[in-house]
Amino acid sequence: MYYAQITNGVVTAVTETAAPIDAANMIAIDSLDASLLGQSYAAGVFTPAPAPTVPWTKKDFLLKFTPTEYSAIKAATLVDATLDYYWSLFTVAQDVVKTDPVTIAGINALEAAGHLAVGRAAEILA
Repeated sequence: MYYAQITNGVVTAVTETAAPIDAANMIAIDSLDASLLGQSYAAGVFTPAPAPTVPWTKKDFLLKFTPTEYSAIKAATLVDATLDYYWSLFTVAQDVVKTDPVTIAGINALEAAGHLAVGRAAEILA
């Protein structure tokens, strides 16, 4: 018999046993399937975990912008405190994570202020 062990709604182990296991956190499965590890489990359904977000290095982040965009952003930070705030956060970060709410807000602020063309924020964050 094969089982997936569920901890807080996530598969944390798969195991083979000689005898049945009667425990709420042990779900019978068809085979010893290690691909289930990390998947969520709810209402009888296993769901693959989302792909991890790989952070950008500072260089990778800066390369998301064209030279013209970068120049406009740098000039704008001298007169717009909000943009300067977000740009400062980007420059002091070890790396930049595109799913971080601060990153999303900062990139959207650049587009809203007209320093990125309409649609560029979504393109950069994709």
